[in-house]
Amino acid sequence: MEKPPKDIAREEAEDEEEDLSFEELGLDPRLIRALIKKGIEKPTPIQRVAVPLILEGKDVVARAKTGSGKTFAYLLPLLQKLFTDYGSKNKLAPSAFILVPTRELCQQVFTEVSSLIELCRVQLKVVQLTSTGCTSRTSRYSGFHACLYTKMLVSWSTSISIH
Repeated sequence: MEKPPKDIAREEAEDEEEDLSFEELGLDPRLIRALIKKGIEKPTPIQRVAVPLILEGKDVVARAKTGSGKTFAYLLPLLQKLFTDYGSKNKLAPSAFILVPTRELCQQVFTEVSSLIELCRVQLKVVQLTSTGCTSRTSRYSGFHACLYTKMLVSWSTSISIH
């Protein structure tokens, strides 16, 4: 049975979309190099859709399976925005706040964003806000002072209610 022309065109468009690279999504070369160092060479379907929209400043609500690349789908454009806004580094308030539902996911996001920042060789400070205070891999301060001059806070919902 022969496929209708519409289905063939849709399949061809999906094949072309699968070939999109991180460069074609408009990511900063530093982020692309960091991804390659982490062994990530091509964007996942959720990243191919979400990254360009977020880079355009659009709000995105997405749902995908565990392990599909959702964390990088929002972290990559967020980091790119922070890279471009880095000139205002003397600001006393964070520029980004990531709130996740569990302590384990908070640790995972903090680890991934810290790794990307380190691989990009960018002087951004990220802090993990927990029920015992703020922790940072790059700050000599702890508690509230670790949150000062930070660009990004990562936390989970229960630790916010404790503070």
